[in-house]
Amino acid sequence: MVEIIDTLDSELGMLRAITRSLPIGLCYVHLREFLWVNQFMLDMTGYTQGELLGTKTRRIYESDEEYNRIEKLLTTSKAGVVTNIVKKDGSKVTVMIHAITDENINPDAGDFKKPLVKTFSVIPNEIAKLLANGCNPP
Repeated sequence: MVEIIDTLDSELGMLRAITRSLPIGLCYVHLREFLWVNQFMLDMTGYTQGELLGTKTRRIYESDEEYNRIEKLLTTSKAGVVTNIVKKDGSKVTVMIHAITDENINPDAGDFKKPLVKTFSVIPNEIAKLLANGCNPP
């Protein structure tokens, strides 16, 4: 039993180190609410953990329309979705969002009950401009 606990502690420590070192915003979302976010996500958005945890993911999108569009795309596509997110100070940052769940979700039926892990990768301005103009980045 002690070996199992030691192994779990070691693996948990490794996962914590990985999530702290990645230059990617990570969050765990359930019912469209932030349940967990890594430090990079907090730094990217300017929010504190207390300001994001338990709140709807809508908080970081520009509009209800964009929020619904992105949420639907994330649950129906394996490809990343490019959008702007709004930081606490009102400024915007272009990101590519990926979402992973281990079960199929039917967004047309309003099925957002399955937990999602989302990644938010900051896209450099030059590439964001190419994507906005319909071009593929180099």
